[in-house]
Amino acid sequence: DVNSLGRFSMSPWKSDIHEINYKNVKGIPNWIKLKKNQEKVIIDFLIKKLGSRINKFDLHDVGCNDGYFTEKLANYNFKKVIGSEPRKETILRGKKIRNLLKIKTKAHYVLSDLGNLKEKYKTDIVTCCGVIHHTNSVEQSFNKLLGLTKKILIIESEFLPNYLMKNKEI
Repeated sequence: DVNSLGRFSMSPWKSDIHEINYKNVKGIPNWIKLKKNQEKVIIDFLIKKLGSRINKFDLHDVGCNDGYFTEKLANYNFKKVIGSEPRKETILRGKKIRNLLKIKTKAHYVLSDLGNLKEKYKTDIVTCCGVIHHTNSVEQSFNKLLGLTKKILIIESEFLPNYLMKNKEI
């Protein structure tokens, strides 16, 4: 049923439930390991930066895919968590995976690509992982993300040009 919505998932929902299971093949990255490291870096940063005030902030995970990381972030008791994704079947796949694994959905999901996100989805914190290098204009996407952010913008990407780096905080 889940696979009817496209490839299952690169998200490590559970150790035995994900599509990609790379062996130690030289030159092929272990995407699950990389994603888990990325999650740890982001979560550790947010915990250090926000501490016990974390429940005072809302968060928007732009390009949330199936919601794996979005739900993980929601478990930290932010005031509100939104996940936005342009592919309806990907949002539905995440919902089916959570149902299959009996995981309660804590975030609110929005069907929208980055360029069409409205002002009402502006939040204190915006995360955007593995998305910006897929867009038509990295600079326009970066500026859109800045416009959706009130306090903290976290971007993980394979490509972010130096000229977009405007200050030390970024």
